Amino acid sequence: MHGAIGSVSRQKNRWTEGRSKRLRDLWDDSRNYSAAEVSEILSTEFRASISRNAVLSKIARLDLVGRRLWGINRGGRNRTGKATEKIAPWEPHPDASKAFGASVSLLGLTEATCRWPVGDPLTPEFTFCGAKPFRKFVYCECHARVAYPQIS
Repeated sequence: MHGAIGSVSRQKNRWTEGRSKRLRDLWDDSRNYSAAEVSEILSTEFRASISRNAVLSKIARLDLVGRRLWGINRGGRNRTGKATEKIAPWEPHPDASKAFGASVSLLGLTEATCRWPVGDPLTPEFTFCGAKPFRKFVYCECHARVAYPQIS
């Protein structure tokens, strides 16, 4: 019975051996193409609509994830060949113990207090850090470095 309720039409597999090989070549290319650029090149070369997400999924299935893929900068070179900055691993602030000195309740939070939650929110002991915020952040320096590890 054609077109029966619940029937699933299957799309033809877009990833032939030739397309997969070309994807590998483009991904390993020294020009360091982005997934969007690879998608555009493959779509043009094979006269088929191949989305960026299809490229990213195939890259993951082929285990070609040897470089920046999901927006995490681990250092290296960008497409122009310039070195990119490597994110330093987080280390606790030397005054981390001071960050927990002045805890405040939800009603005690102001623009001049760190809003880092401390403890289990389902218990009466739940508070917020309450220390002085760091720069433009809503957290003290210690908690800002936890929340935003890329800050220096």
